[in-house]
Amino acid sequence: MRNRRQPAGAARVAVVASLLLLAPTACGGSDDPDGDPGASTSPASPTTPASPTDDPSPTSTVAPATGIKVDTSRFSFRAPEGFENRPISGELIGSVVDLIPDDTIFFSIYEDYRISTLGEMAQAYLNATSYEILPKRMPDTVIDGRPVFHLSGPVNDRSHADAYGLMVDGAGVNITFDLHSDPARRQEIIESTLATLRWK
Repeated sequence: MRNRRQPAGAARVAVVASLLLLAPTACGGSDDPDGDPGASTSPASPTTPASPTDDPSPTSTVAPATGIKVDTSRFSFRAPEGFENRPISGELIGSVVDLIPDDTIFFSIYEDYRISTLGEMAQAYLNATSYEILPKRMPDTVIDGRPVFHLSGPVNDRSHADAYGLMVDGAGVNITFDLHSDPARRQEIIESTLATLRWK
């Protein structure tokens, strides 16, 4: 049973930490490291997510972020101005935080993750969370030319999460925006950051 009163910061760290523990067994096998998102289904959503489309929204409405750069072995991105680096476990689990509104971008890399579909990866993420409310499975999208799963929705009475994930060179990668700001600011943070995200 999930702890419905767990502090927001502890819940967010628990998500990525639990994913690292679940990584070797959470997902089944597939020959395609990016999965087959069009064929996947997820119990988190009442309908099968649409096939991934090259959604222009992450880059079309705001300028790319120009703040601190996160650079790992599997990806890099820039956070918006005002975010500060908050390492958790080397490059495997990390975050950047805007302390005043308590907006956080979490990221995790889990090595030796069994190759899986995006649907299986999304479900493994949901299974590992300690959020009070589970985000919903959205249509898969494309970021920097590669299909990714997308989860989105309120996760408690004051926080909204958007999570994206895929396989990169044999490792599972998740990037989660856990934001308290108003909807317009949330969208700006997500779009400006994703506009700078590059897979390696």
